Amino acid sequence: NYWGHWDYDSLDVLNAEEGSKSGERCINMLVAGIRTADRIVTVSSTYAWEICEKNSFGFGFGLQSELLKRRDDIHGVTNGIDLGEWDPATDEHIRPNNFSLGDLAGKRACKRALAEDLGLSPDISVPLVGFIGRLDRQKGADVLLDALPSILESHTHEKVHVVMLGTGDAALESRIQAAQASFPDCVRGISEFNVALSHRIVAASDILVMPSRFEPCGLNQMFAKRYGTVPVVHSTGGLSDTVQDFNQLTCTGTGWTFKPCSPEALLQSVTLALTVLAKGSEEEGFGRNNKWQQLVKNCMESEHGWPNAAAQYEMLMQWTQMTQTHHKSNKVVTRYQSSYSN
Repeated sequence: NYWGHWDYDSLDVLNAEEGSKSGERCINMLVAGIRTADRIVTVSSTYAWEICEKNSFGFGFGLQSELLKRRDDIHGVTNGIDLGEWDPATDEHIRPNNFSLGDLAGKRACKRALAEDLGLSPDISVPLVGFIGRLDRQKGADVLLDALPSILESHTHEKVHVVMLGTGDAALESRIQAAQASFPDCVRGISEFNVALSHRIVAASDILVMPSRFEPCGLNQMFAKRYGTVPVVHSTGGLSDTVQDFNQLTCTGTGWTFKPCSPEALLQSVTLALTVLAKGSEEEGFGRNNKWQQLVKNCMESEHGWPNAAAQYEMLMQWTQMTQTHHKSNKVVTRYQSSYSN
């Protein structure tokens, strides 16, 4: 398991110390790390708070008491992404339809090409909603599947295409295939791990849905933004730290968040996204209205590279060194005072 949970009899074999023990008669390597680390770092600020405060699926996993003891030493640093690998202007997986913020023609070509390859209508005026993820309870594919009939019956557009890519739980894979059979003109499910196809879906989609029940950081929402694909995400962990709700009055924000993690809440946010997208189709040609254009621009201009994360890690290391130096100095003073008093 992720904890490094070992039977108590393994103590001598592992050369572990008594401090590794958790409350039960076993050895927990994660508890040992939490108790002895100078700093504890998670991969987003919100998740750093959630693992201490929330006592539900995905948060703390029963270690809240240990984490709360170290609360002042827990920090969150959001992961960065590889800007070289995930660059729509140079991405080899979408050639020859590369694009940039200054010229989005390639994105529309990506959409048409993907639809044709998957046997969907190549009409680029049909919104494309993507899902990429491991098929398990955490990633919330079941939440999307529960909302799928309502999304497809939305009156915002005459038709909506939904493409789901992922492997994992056999029951979820079966549900995706059943959804494709029920909506053969609108749904495609690909049950495989396919890096090239994930790039193509990110590039082609108008909206990327991430209904994760918990998400320490999440990367797909950052990939999506870089490709001008608008994320609709459950407001949790790194998703809430990296996606700001779009304000139609000020045209600020980079997507939509929803909570709770339910089909109804997901449907509401997807419907809102489709409504904003639809206004472009009605007013100035699909996807070209000022609000949607500004939203895409906001997404593509977001900064999610590693330099910012690296700077935060460097700062944490410096703080840790300063703290250790301070503690050592206090020990020296204490010893000196004790010796002097004797």
